Amino acid sequence: MDFYPEWLLDGPPVALARGVSAADIAEYVMLAILRVEKHLDQITLRSRAAWTRHDIGSAAGRVLGIIGFGAVGHQVARRARVFDMQVLACRQSAWIEPPPSGVRAVADVRDILAQSDHLLLSLPLTSRTRHMMDADMLAHARPGLHIINVSRGGVMDHAALLAGLRSGRIGHATLDVTDPEPLPAGSPLYGREDVLLTPHVAANGRDTQHRFIRKFIENIDLFCKGHPLLDVYDRHRGY
Repeated sequence: MDFYPEWLLDGPPVALARGVSAADIAEYVMLAILRVEKHLDQITLRSRAAWTRHDIGSAAGRVLGIIGFGAVGHQVARRARVFDMQVLACRQSAWIEPPPSGVRAVADVRDILAQSDHLLLSLPLTSRTRHMMDADMLAHARPGLHIINVSRGGVMDHAALLAGLRSGRIGHATLDVTDPEPLPAGSPLYGREDVLLTPHVAANGRDTQHRFIRKFIENIDLFCKGHPLLDVYDRHRGY
């Protein structure tokens, strides 16, 4: 909702497509984690001369921190637990019910950064979250942290991220979203071996549009019958 004009919210109720692409995004996140753990870029053969033995890692036992535990966070946590990862989660709103089995709720974002091997940003962009991942926050990161951003580029301070990568405090970054989008030509984030940039495609899947249309039709039906809509936008929270 962050790029829609304010006047749109003064008319009829606005409902969100929350959750329709959560499974697709979760697959992207797990791919990003495995890419780093299995050193896929380093072990890819480009010539016969590159044939050599490599030691590669494993997702099992690694700690995944999730900041923003909504529909995407739930889907990612389910898959991470299958890979025997430890999962920590933090959310802006109160926990209405206990977190799922195998997921530990953490109140302070800084504690998640300090404990995580991989960090997923899946929170909405609001006035509270814009540039929340700044230099002060990243100073708490566990050395070598892999940051995955599938939310909005604005939650990340890219200058702070770049400084963290150069210092080694941040080991890898997988960015499906940036600010601005796309990054301008000549951005120092292009071409870095420790950064994977993708063009805001994590939510794209074979059936994503069908799920979106089905939810839209369901809400139209509820609206016509005078019933409450599903996933109505909360103007106070910003999502």
